[in-house]
Amino acid sequence: MSISYRIITDHGGTLDVDSKRGCTVFRIVLPLDGPPDSALRSRVEASS
Repeated sequence: MSISYRIITDHGGTLDVDSKRGCTVFRIVLPLDGPPDSALRSRVEASS
């Protein structure tokens, strides 16, 4: 889950979880254009 979250947020998206007894819903929202190149580059360089 943490890897999925990191990939989604690195691309400017969000991951929401709604959990109730017997049912868990994951909502992934990604922007159509993605993050600005500089924002993604900064995150990739920071994780290297």
